Amino acid sequence: MRTRTRTTALSALAVAALAPLTAGLTATPAHAATPAAQTLRAAQAVPAGAQVSAAAKCTIHKYPNAGGGEDISHKGKGTAKYDYGVTKYRGRQLILRTGHIYDRSSARILKGYKKGDKVWVDITGNGGKSWQACGSNSSDRTGWFLHNYKKRWIRACMKVDGHVKCATNGNKSGPGKRLWWSDS
Repeated sequence: MRTRTRTTALSALAVAALAPLTAGLTATPAHAATPAAQTLRAAQAVPAGAQVSAAAKCTIHKYPNAGGGEDISHKGKGTAKYDYGVTKYRGRQLILRTGHIYDRSSARILKGYKKGDKVWVDITGNGGKSWQACGSNSSDRTGWFLHNYKKRWIRACMKVDGHVKCATNGNKSGPGKRLWWSDS
């Protein structure tokens, strides 16, 4: 079986647009750079006209809300084994919100959000071998993404004070001992 990889040229304008997003990104001692940070760094370093994988762009459908009448909670809530679903870092509390009816998930900085913080979700359908960073924005929360779909795993990530941190809890372990949430 042959696998094709699709590539897209990254223009000088696109590289310049990514520069403010990647300024000051550093890996924390407790956690190596996230896939989203690695993609942004790689894209920033690419000269105009070079080839970049198209996988860097989020192609997963984003919903504006959890769904009508949804009961919203968060992954790991009430479970000491998963630190109650909260990742604490630099005065922030990061969670992966989830709904039980429509099974959509969203990242949120629950406490400590400051202007300039960014939050997103990393999503994989193959155990963390490839992924997409979705919903990155300067807000305390992302849009909603369907969770229980084709073995999809999701984790919440944030950039605060120039440092990237992803959730330190989850029920699945992927490459690099990164933790993800699944519905299984």
